[in-house]
This record gives sequence, structure tokens and C-alpha cells, in this order.
Amino acid sequence: MEQVFESTGKIPKDLEEPEIPERFDRVWDLFWEMRNEESITYQELDAYQRLTGEGVSPWEVEQIRFMDGVVRAEIARLERKQRGQKDTDNRDEDIRR
Repeated sequence: MEQVFESTGKIPKDLEEPEIPERFDRVWDLFWEMRNEESITYQELDAYQRLTGEGVSPWEVEQIRFMDGVVRAEIARLERKQRGQKDTDNRDEDIRR
């Protein structure tokens, strides 16, 4: 997809960043700041709050963890696809992990 952009100058839909409503800017920013190879845990959220002095509301915690689950489920789906495995559409199961 990046090659498409480089050769055409047009951003493929898959590379476009979604438009985030203003009221979710903080949650979006927190999510990407905390994103890593492992799941975002309650312990990491707690440590983030203690180390930065920045409070995270229970609603924000819930949203960050949900977003993390969605991203991880999509990554798992894409990895299965790359390995040639059939997509069993276990997204709901993957999200709960």
C-alpha cells in the first residue's frame, strides 16, 4: 500500500487515518502513547498515571482497553491471512483477550 502512495501520490483507503471526533482526542492520544507489543494492562495504566501525574478516568481506561483489543484482533486476523490460514472471523473472541 505504501508503494501505491509512493508511485501514485494518492493515499490508499487502508492507509488513511480515521477522523476522530474531538471529544475522543485525549483517549486516542493516550492509546497511541501507551501502545506496545503487549496488551495494555490495568497495571500499565496505573503506572502511567503515577509516573505522569495525569489522571485517566474509568471511562477512558475502558475505551483504551477496548481499542487495544480491537487493534490486537485485527493484527491477529492479518497475521492469519498472511500465513494463508482461513479467516474464521473470531473477532469477538480475539477482542476479549
